[in-house]
Amino acid sequence: MRGFHTLKPDYDKWASTPTWTVEETCLLIRGIEPSLLDIKLLSSVLCKGNDFEEDLEINEKLISHLARQDKKIECGLMDHVDRWGLLLNLRNIYYYFAANLGAGEYNHDERTENGHLPPDIVYQAAFDESGIFKHDFFKDHLKQIGFKFRYSERSNMFCFFKLFSKREVWSQEQAIRLIMCKNPVAVDRYDFDEVDYTVLDEAINTAIAVKKLIPINPNLEDIYRIEEEKVLEYFFDPKVIINWALEKDFKPHDQLLEMMGIKETPKSEKTKCHANTKTANNETLCTRWLSEEVEKYDFPPKPKKSIYDNDYYTEAKTRFPGLGKNQFIRAWSNATKGKPNWRKAGQKY
Repeated sequence: MRGFHTLKPDYDKWASTPTWTVEETCLLIRGIEPSLLDIKLLSSVLCKGNDFEEDLEINEKLISHLARQDKKIECGLMDHVDRWGLLLNLRNIYYYFAANLGAGEYNHDERTENGHLPPDIVYQAAFDESGIFKHDFFKDHLKQIGFKFRYSERSNMFCFFKLFSKREVWSQEQAIRLIMCKNPVAVDRYDFDEVDYTVLDEAINTAIAVKKLIPINPNLEDIYRIEEEKVLEYFFDPKVIINWALEKDFKPHDQLLEMMGIKETPKSEKTKCHANTKTANNETLCTRWLSEEVEKYDFPPKPKKSIYDNDYYTEAKTRFPGLGKNQFIRAWSNATKGKPNWRKAGQKY
């Protein structure tokens, strides 16, 4: 939408700055130009304790201030900053870097002596910490400067890769998390992209059903990943499921492949064919319809418990007879890219 350039930082200018304050770091990672805000005032807000009512008021004032910078951006502001989570995101980033500075994590670099952060340290630390929200503007900047996107040896993900690359068995949940570069021992999915998770999970389940992927426990009926829904927990030989993921273009991280001694082979020349042209057209039409809905609303106006337990899936099956569940998931994934409010589970709008 028009006006995003007003909020987007001038990353080229900031990359040439020797160091950033922690407050500037928060805003740059969050995709907001630091010069638009009073840094001292922002610092006092980020340092405060958590009071829900007060935070809501501060968050709204922050949003209103940004919107006033250019009236053109007001209608698209929620897409840009996910307004309800802005203050929380900034505070989480602030606490992460402030805590690391306080603990002396960056003492090996004399540039951090004054409590400021050099851009290269910020880039690596932000990538290492998967729990930090990183705006697409910031991610694009990392690509443009040629950032290697490799985890440092001190990062949690590097340690998880090292640990699990030596294991003989992974559960389905662990495999999904490792392929998505998420904590494989966590019990929640707060930092997961619901769509990406569901696409991979459904692909594994389909592969098991058609015997393209054989779990170690194909007949086990009493171990459940989600007890209340009776979702079976399958277990796999790590190399088997990683090679399957590569074949299906679910690309695990290079460092995990290196630790497992797996070399990525060129993509298969096989093409995926739909059963018939009508079914293929249904997926295209569904994607187009969902894209129109996403453009109309900042939040899904229909109830949505999960990606295929929602009124959109029900309506899609009526609009496009013969549309399969996996086709709907792909259509939803394509239509909602870059729209975080549409890719969240467990909410009813």
